[in-house]
Amino acid sequence: MLELPNAIRVVIMLHTMPSDIRSIDVRSWILVLLLILPYPGLSAERGDIAPTFILPLIANPPIDMQVSQAQEPTDNDRRSPYQLLDLADYKGRVVYIDFWQTNCAPCRESLPRLSTIRDEFNREDVEILAVRTDTDPRDALTFIEQHDISIPVLSDPGAIVAGRYGTPALPTAYIVDRAGYIASVKHGYTAGHAESVRNELRDLSSRSLASKAIKN
Repeated sequence: MLELPNAIRVVIMLHTMPSDIRSIDVRSWILVLLLILPYPGLSAERGDIAPTFILPLIANPPIDMQVSQAQEPTDNDRRSPYQLLDLADYKGRVVYIDFWQTNCAPCRESLPRLSTIRDEFNREDVEILAVRTDTDPRDALTFIEQHDISIPVLSDPGAIVAGRYGTPALPTAYIVDRAGYIASVKHGYTAGHAESVRNELRDLSSRSLASKAIKN
């Protein structure tokens, strides 16, 4: 686990400020910045609530979004070139969130395998989302088409969401359980990675389904 020197220093500063300059407004702004800005070394870990996000979808809309596309577009839909995907809509499913870039060799190797894994699961139980952090989507779209990738691809060109997760390198993936908590973090891509992901998704989905059956 990486240290958080910047965050710790700011917290200590807040609590040791002289009372005559410890303005409520100043303290509030600093605390807000601590919450919303990514700090080097601050990363989402197993057991944390997965940071939520809403990102534009650039390829492969999920089936429920395809249904909505068939409906008459509103004025707001006409103004936006992309649909927006909200992670909060996936609460109740197991979600694998993969951060990647087109120029990342391990990313290019892993995505086709993740696409195959996705097709093995019921969409109501498990979904895999690929969040690309490139600034230009054209290379990503070409790669997706060439390799017949079926995974929904989201765009995070400023790496803002990746920063909220504290993604240290690419590819990094987070498996989120049905309750919205991070069940596992995957760094990099090596031989056997795909089988490990498949087994973990299957196990987590089965355990989640069993829990639901017991409650019912």
